[in-house]
Amino acid sequence: MRTLTVSARFSGGGSWARDITLREATADRARLEIAVLPRLAQIPAPVDMLRIDADASGSPAGHQLTALPSPVQERAARTREAVRQVRAALGDDVLLRAVPLESTSHIPERRWALAPLPEPPADAP
Repeated sequence: MRTLTVSARFSGGGSWARDITLREATADRARLEIAVLPRLAQIPAPVDMLRIDADASGSPAGHQLTALPSPVQERAARTREAVRQVRAALGDDVLLRAVPLESTSHIPERRWALAPLPEPPADAP
């Protein structure tokens, strides 16, 4: 599903509706909950009817999730996408990592240093 519509009919009359467009088509319950629950919190009054419509007309040639994705591969793909988005928004030099220097030093500033985060390989798991 790529597009969801959350609508409600209020107890005292009136209605409310919000469209939610997902970045990537999914049928994963946890991801759908993450997208819908904040919108449900925006409902301003008690409701008689709550409705969630899903548009499943996404492109069949798009990104297909496997039946049992590897958690390591899923996390790596999400991390690469997050790094790509941060770099696109803020620049290449904003992502840093701590690297060890002199682990036996008594001065904390000499034990660790900040270095640019390397570009993740596109085909890495």
